[in-house]
Amino acid sequence: MAPWLTPWRVLVVVVVWGVFVVAGYLVGRRKGRTATGVWLTAVLSLPGLVILAFCPRRDRAEPTVAPDFAALPLDAADSIQPEWNETLAQTDSWIWR
Repeated sequence: MAPWLTPWRVLVVVVVWGVFVVAGYLVGRRKGRTATGVWLTAVLSLPGLVILAFCPRRDRAEPTVAPDFAALPLDAADSIQPEWNETLAQTDSWIWR
């Protein structure tokens, strides 16, 4: 083991990294980007926190009601569909003989 890699130094680095991740979570939550804040600071640490600080806020989405398409006919856009004929469903392909 390297002489500079002592358990105490490793503990300090892990604690400082954890503080950056918690700070990224808090900044991300304030900007509406919680997951982005955690991931950026977990992977990049301090540079990730700086990048997150410059990210714009995400506006809350307005709840909307999805349109009900069940009542609309199933037609292709701007096309004329022929009436269905039962004889069209029968095949005279040589594969089926």
